[in-house]
Amino acid sequence: MAIKFDVSSIPANATVKSAKLSLYCYAHGTKLHTGGNPNNAAKAIYRMTGNWSESSITWNNKPQFNSSAIAQNSNTSTNRWEDFTVTEAVKDMVANGNTNYGFLIKFPSETSYKGARFRSSEYSTTSNRPKLVVTYETGDQQAPTVTVTAPTAGEILQGGESYTIKWNAQDNVGVTARAIYFISTSSSIEPLIDSSSGNSGTFVWTVPKESITDCKILVKAYDAAGNMGQDESGAFSISSVGIITNRFNLPFAKEYSVTILNAQGRIISTAHKVNLQAIDHLLNNVPNGIHYVKIETPKTGIIKRVVNIQ
Repeated sequence: MAIKFDVSSIPANATVKSAKLSLYCYAHGTKLHTGGNPNNAAKAIYRMTGNWSESSITWNNKPQFNSSAIAQNSNTSTNRWEDFTVTEAVKDMVANGNTNYGFLIKFPSETSYKGARFRSSEYSTTSNRPKLVVTYETGDQQAPTVTVTAPTAGEILQGGESYTIKWNAQDNVGVTARAIYFISTSSSIEPLIDSSSGNSGTFVWTVPKESITDCKILVKAYDAAGNMGQDESGAFSISSVGIITNRFNLPFAKEYSVTILNAQGRIISTAHKVNLQAIDHLLNNVPNGIHYVKIETPKTGIIKRVVNIQ
C-alpha cells in the first residue's frame, strides 16, 4: 500500500515536534485468506524514493523504497486505528520538499496468506480516512551564540578596581538583551552583575574587594523570541591585597632587576633577571603607602613612584 501527504503548507523553517501516521485497519489475516495468521500481522512503514501516480501505481510497478523500516506496528485487532511515528521522515520532507515521495506500508516478512486492509482516502466515512498529524512550531527557534572573551583563564583581577568584561553575542535575528553573572562557590557575592536591553559587548565592572580564587563570569544573551544562549569565562582569581592607584610602565620588553623601596628609601624586596613586557604593571603584595619601584638594566635605570591604598 502506497500513501502520500502534501506537507508543503508547513513552512520550511518550521520546527517539527512530532508526526504520526494513522491508518484505520478493518480486516486482518483469516478474514482475507483461508489459513491466514492474524497473530503474525506486523506492518511496517518505509519511505518511497521515487515518484508515483495514484491512478497508475501497482505492486509490480511501484518505485524503489528504503530497505529499512522507519516505523512498525504489531497490532492484530481490526476496526481500529493503527499509529506509526514518522517524525524524522516528516522533518526531512518539510526541510527538503523534493524528498517527499510518500510511504509504503507492507509486511516486513511477506509470506502467503497474510494480509491487512486499511480505509483509503476515498472511503465514504471521512473520519476513517488515513491521516498524518504533524505538530510543529514556527517563528524564531534559534538561540543566540555567546563567547566571553574577557576575563580569561588564569587572569588575576585586582579587587576594588574597574574591569571591562567583554563578550561576543550573535543571533540569526538579533540580540535584544543580556545578563551578566558572577560565579564563585566560595563567595556569597550577589551573582547578578548587570541585566539590561541591547548587546554592547562590554561592561565596566567594579571588581569585588575580596580575595577569591574560583571565579567565572557568565553572560546570557536573549533574542526577541525569548531564546537564550550563554557562555562562561575561564576561571580567574581576584586579589584584594594592595589596591593599586598608580601603575608603572616600561618603554620596552627586556630582562630587568626590580627593587621595591619604601618612602624612606629602605629596600622591601629585590628580584633579579625578571623578564617584563612593555606594558602597564601592577605592584601587588606590598604594604599601604608610597613606594618606589627601581627598574634597572646593566646600562640604564628608572624609578617609578606608586601609591598603594588598602
